[in-house]
Amino acid sequence: MKRGRILWTVTCIIASILILSPLTSALAPPPKKALSKTTETIRITIGTKTVEKQMPLTIINDIIDLGKTCKEDFLTIYDKTKTIEQVEQAFMNIQPFFQTLIDNALTDKTIGGLNDLYYDIREKIQEPIHKPRSSIKQQGGAQSMGLWNGIPTPVWANAVCGIFDAGLCAGFAGGTHAIIPTIGADLFITYGFQGESITVGLSGGTLAVTAFQVIIGFVGILIALPIVMMGPYFMTGLCGVVFGIGV
Repeated sequence: MKRGRILWTVTCIIASILILSPLTSALAPPPKKALSKTTETIRITIGTKTVEKQMPLTIINDIIDLGKTCKEDFLTIYDKTKTIEQVEQAFMNIQPFFQTLIDNALTDKTIGGLNDLYYDIREKIQEPIHKPRSSIKQQGGAQSMGLWNGIPTPVWANAVCGIFDAGLCAGFAGGTHAIIPTIGADLFITYGFQGESITVGLSGGTLAVTAFQVIIGFVGILIALPIVMMGPYFMTGLCGVVFGIGV
């Protein structure tokens, strides 16, 4: 008899669970959808004072896209074979980009200060041993390997060079760009990327896409998310040495 009662009780409990579970599911609040991240926190340290500010990712990506439109102008500034008139026109063309950095509080430099910085970078770039070959831009766009003076190679290098770099990346900057994502200086930068990397310097012109690069000594603009180097990125300035391995 006891056994029958226990069996009946267990049966009732199971039946109750089966009946009530659809009800509890219906009454339970729907799971919250994961909110997509729309802002990025930028942390800036100057002396003993640290300031954090949030910027919409759309604005950061717009700044990166604007920088990409200035590619030819930055390459003109880095190319010591260009005339004074061509360089002056290039500086005129990049003023809106510099102004955008200032308007978004990504630098404390003025337009004049940014111009001076890039005139100084131009002065430091050495005359190329081999003239940068126009064929770099005419061989069907970006290559899957490095181009050392126009010759495809899986390994390439350039020294005392201006660099223009944009695309998607993952890597690390050892210097001010580990904290401040814009104007700064780094002892080294290492990163894998997919995009376009162009350098103009001692070894002439080099171009690479989808590769791993190591930069020793960098001064200039680096914008990446989040802050260190991840996702969309834009970089332009002066490199002491850049070394790369193509895919």
